[in-house]
Amino acid sequence: MNVEDKKLSENIEKLNFTLERRANGWRVFLTGIISGIGTAIGAALIGAIVVGIIASSINKIPILKDFLPDSVQEYIGDID
Repeated sequence: MNVEDKKLSENIEKLNFTLERRANGWRVFLTGIISGIGTAIGAALIGAIVVGIIASSINKIPILKDFLPDSVQEYIGDID
């Protein structure tokens, strides 16, 4: 076995070890849980920002202003 074959064999063994570690069921499960929690938190933050922007400028949107009751329009008008 020459030097290049020996290096190739060592690299294949390292790759197999890395793949076995990554394919561990428990590790994949935890990665999925963490990814799901991160996605839920991110979606909630983006939703809150969008709702905040819409709520702060709701009286400037003519279509939405027509659907609001008069008391709400008066209340929102007082904020400005």
